[in-house]
Amino acid sequence: MDIGEHVAAIEHHLSAIADTFAEPTAGLFTANAAAIRSLEQACNLKADIDAAIAYAADKANAGDRVGSSRTVDYLMKELGLSFPEAQSRLKLGHHYHGRIRPPEPEPEPEPEPEADDTSEEERRRAEEERHRAAEERRRLEAERIRRDEEIRARAREQARKKRIGPEKLGIVNRELDKLNNQAAHLRHELFGLAITEAHQRLADDLREWIRNRVIRANRNNHDPHAAFKNRKLTLGRQDADGGATLSGYLTGDVLALMEAALAPARTAGHLVDDPSVQDTRSITQRRHDALGAILKNHSAKTLARTGVATVVVSMSAKDIDEMTESDVDHRYPTNTSAMLTPGEILRLGATKYNYVVVHDSETGNPLNVGRTERLATVEQRIALLATQLVCTDPDCTAPFCECEIHHIKSWQQKGETDIWNLAALCRPHHGDNRDERDGRQFRGHAERDPVTQRVGKRPPGRPGNPDPAVRVNNTERQEHSGGAKVRNQPWPDKRAPTASGKKPGTGEPPSTGEPFNAVRATGMGEPTPSGPSSPPTPVLSFDEMPPGPPPPHLSHEFGTSRPRRPMQDHSRQPPEQPPLFPLNGTG
Repeated sequence: MDIGEHVAAIEHHLSAIADTFAEPTAGLFTANAAAIRSLEQACNLKADIDAAIAYAADKANAGDRVGSSRTVDYLMKELGLSFPEAQSRLKLGHHYHGRIRPPEPEPEPEPEPEADDTSEEERRRAEEERHRAAEERRRLEAERIRRDEEIRARAREQARKKRIGPEKLGIVNRELDKLNNQAAHLRHELFGLAITEAHQRLADDLREWIRNRVIRANRNNHDPHAAFKNRKLTLGRQDADGGATLSGYLTGDVLALMEAALAPARTAGHLVDDPSVQDTRSITQRRHDALGAILKNHSAKTLARTGVATVVVSMSAKDIDEMTESDVDHRYPTNTSAMLTPGEILRLGATKYNYVVVHDSETGNPLNVGRTERLATVEQRIALLATQLVCTDPDCTAPFCECEIHHIKSWQQKGETDIWNLAALCRPHHGDNRDERDGRQFRGHAERDPVTQRVGKRPPGRPGNPDPAVRVNNTERQEHSGGAKVRNQPWPDKRAPTASGKKPGTGEPPSTGEPFNAVRATGMGEPTPSGPSSPPTPVLSFDEMPPGPPPPHLSHEFGTSRPRRPMQDHSRQPPEQPPLFPLNGTG
């Protein structure tokens, strides 16, 4: 059945209502009060439709339509939903229409050991009894599933007739999610009761009503492992003030560790170096500061090749040179979802070692560095952070710390571990990437755009568009990356020839010099090139930079003071791809 005509009619009538209320007045409301109530009730039907569409899309593997294995990506990209809303519709759709599964059977008791004198007839009767007991359990499970399906169907029909809206349905399902495993079989029964109550209760009252029933059900069906199964920690996104909420559910042992670690913060003056200074912080503020100190201490002691438990702030030399008092509220991107002000950066405390990543002035890409190892080094990760900041899949805003490093040309296909062949992809998009580049399962692959040289995604070919263009990430979050800042710089149109005689920005390799990537700097002093034969104080010439002071992009790593191993000499270039944006080291 094609619903196109119905959709067109709905759009036509909604447009007419929107035009009527283009200039809202009290008289207009008074004249249409009854119709407004009917409009709201009619719109509540969409909650049931949304759930059904999400379930049908999941059954149809709708993610294939957007080159993904997840239906949630289809709902986000094609319907424009947020991730939480898409997840909510999918969950409600499966509660409404999915197959009801029987509860996990309790383990059968071990049969008593047979006596030596047990006859064959007695053994046969015992086996028949066990078989009858198993058949009875299966019959009861089938009966329970049939009854639950009837209850669910009646509740769904009642919700549609009573026009129960998405807000109340969301409240009911969120509370029912808190049923423990032993009480989960009561979900559909409680859902039916809640739908009956939803018509006559306000939202807050409905929440309290269903919550009390869930608490009672959990108490009567105690699960000794409920706390461990429900453990979680949630970090919210930054709000307009730059802060975020922290919420979760801790097991008893972690709660004990947390209370013990934060206990010193109950005393005023905790973490205050000067005892003569009056501590005016509240206890909750002192706990916040104590947690920050614990995390910093953990970061300083964590030894990990990938730089885990460290914060990397991405900012340019121009940002530092032109910083004024008016910039105290300006926020700089990091490898996490957090954007930090200069004051917050200072509170982190800079490490002894920093990194400088030099970008090409036209593309914003870092320099090419050949590698013989499969796994990316810390220096390469920092260079990718400075260039990409987020997952390179189009429209994705997953922060760098949630990304995996992907070989554009796969390692199995002899792809090099160098900057030119690496990209950051979040785990879902990394899993959907087709290294074979054959478009199977409607999956695309990471690739550099041949014009801009930026890493993006080339979708699979389709009828009418057998060779689609590479799509790059142009989200607002990505625009804060160092690569985007360099690309958006108002560089002079003409630049002087380089020492090698090549035109700047052409990507042609110079006649001399070694390529560099994340060049280590001691403190904030002169960059020091890597390799055992490097002179102590080199002078670097920036072939790809415009005249005047070179604008390198700085990525400072905070949160650890551990000494790092010196960078290796990576002058070898991969045979398939010459270095496109070299940096000469002379001196």
